Amino acid sequence: SSYDKQKSQLEKELCNFLSSLDPPKSILSCIPQDIVRFLVWKDRKGKTKVHRDGCSPSTSRTKNTCSCPTRLASGTVDSIIGKLRTILKSAGRTRE
Repeated sequence: SSYDKQKSQLEKELCNFLSSLDPPKSILSCIPQDIVRFLVWKDRKGKTKVHRDGCSPSTSRTKNTCSCPTRLASGTVDSIIGKLRTILKSAGRTRE
């Protein structure tokens, strides 16, 4: 299913992220702060433009040229958190 593919891809991303930490970690050795760091890292790859105070985004159909950051949409974050819970639970991790 689509959900399973997304979950599998997220698990690969999480494992790669954790192994890049110093010292490297795994799903079994990570701590809650590592998961938070992963979410922050994922958030930086979002596609939703978050305009800063004072920014007047263009209403044209062309790409916005402002320098405001892009972040993950709240529904996307919620979905990622749900998948992370499933990934951690299937790895034998309890709620922390």
